Amino acid sequence: MIYSILRQHQKLASKRHPMFERNRYAKLITAIAIGIGLVYLILIGLFLPIILHAVRPNGEASRLFNQGMPYLLMLDFYLRFLFQKIPVQEIKPYILLPIPRRQLIHFFMLRSGSGFHNLFWFALLIPFAFSAILTHQGISGVIGFLAGYWVLFLVNNYWYLLCRTLINERLVFIFLPLVFYGTFIAIEILFPGNKLNTLTLNIGEGFISWNPLCWAVPLILLLSLYLTDFYIQRHYAGKELAKSDSTRLRHVSEYSFLDRWGETGEYIRLEIRLRIRNKAVRNQFRTGIICMLAFSILLSFSNIYDTGFMKNFICVYNFAVLGVITLVQIMNVEGNYLDGLISRKESVLSLLKAKYYFNIMLLIIPLVLCIPAIWTGKITVLTAITCLFMTSGPIYALLFQLAVYNHKTFPLDSQITGKNAGGNSFQSLLTGFIFLIPILLNDLFCWIWGEIAGQLILLMLGIILTLTHPWWLQNIYRRFMKRRYVNLDGFRNTR
Repeated sequence: MIYSILRQHQKLASKRHPMFERNRYAKLITAIAIGIGLVYLILIGLFLPIILHAVRPNGEASRLFNQGMPYLLMLDFYLRFLFQKIPVQEIKPYILLPIPRRQLIHFFMLRSGSGFHNLFWFALLIPFAFSAILTHQGISGVIGFLAGYWVLFLVNNYWYLLCRTLINERLVFIFLPLVFYGTFIAIEILFPGNKLNTLTLNIGEGFISWNPLCWAVPLILLLSLYLTDFYIQRHYAGKELAKSDSTRLRHVSEYSFLDRWGETGEYIRLEIRLRIRNKAVRNQFRTGIICMLAFSILLSFSNIYDTGFMKNFICVYNFAVLGVITLVQIMNVEGNYLDGLISRKESVLSLLKAKYYFNIMLLIIPLVLCIPAIWTGKITVLTAITCLFMTSGPIYALLFQLAVYNHKTFPLDSQITGKNAGGNSFQSLLTGFIFLIPILLNDLFCWIWGEIAGQLILLMLGIILTLTHPWWLQNIYRRFMKRRYVNLDGFRNTR
């Protein structure tokens, strides 16, 4: 009974959210994109038995598929980092009610297990099962195959939840999945005759034949991960609710060199301290740095992204990712204290300038990281400089437009408890648009005028928009002030 009431509350909270109406069209476009992806998976599932039979004519398609089970689960795990967030536990409204906190946490844990993300791969598995298993094992084999993989995806869900929660608390835990999957890949490469493929093959065949021993292993693992996640979620949720962070005294730099910039320098100092002191903002910044380092290494020392389109995409991504992760939610952090900012004349304009200058300074990091790629001849100096100014010009100009329309408060420290502070569908679509347009323009200009001339045109466009930033920031400020009371009402409702 309590779980159905909580579920009803979650639906009402979603409908009453200030971003509900604005997200409707963006969600429609997102649903269309997901639908196209599901159609592709269905087609792959239909033709996969034929492909596997061509690869190994004497083997059953289901046996070959079960041997590749670890790779599917590995792909599923890492894709969750892109599309699945930690379930936000909106516990605060229920603290004063006679509801045990453990029941609330169980509800959010079960809601995570019943999410659509655990059924996404069934678009591939269902047609594959009916094509490859039905004729040999019958309908019971199909049901066993699908039910077994559903249990494995639930295991993956709670394994991801465990890793993501620990990584958000301590960045060092990022090595937990890396070591786990790295060990598996190392065993596969160094010991080709290992028994891991045989183990996964036996588990998959056990699902089809309903072997109790093969079902016991993933079910015990699922229960263990669920209980581990439950205690970890309860620990960190209680820690956030109690605000029990340690208060060690430490030396804090005053950044006195920023005093010469006046009010803008004071807001730059605030941007630095937000990333040092506040957990949620700090994790955003760390995520951007990690993405930047990973793609810089791939661009410089591997041949994965040597094609023209992908090389341009990774180069643009390398420069823009840090700004996109933070600026797509621009003014949402300030929603915690926007009342005080609006009361001071021109303070919001100074804040926008400070954010722009701070993100411009951060572009030094990807520029330095591009040196190995330039040294190895993967990209040219002109390409790196063009990407830098395309980021500081068109990309940042587009991202700063969100300052006018964002009105959802982003919590400074709470990540497990509180209200859902994730990005909305409109922000996700804009992010994809921001990454795609510079690459398409680059390919178009290079095709018309040649590579060097095309990049010089893009460079001039970036320099012009960078130098004219006082004008378009002033324009954003005027539009923001016209909507300030609408935005302020949204910030207060989502605190």
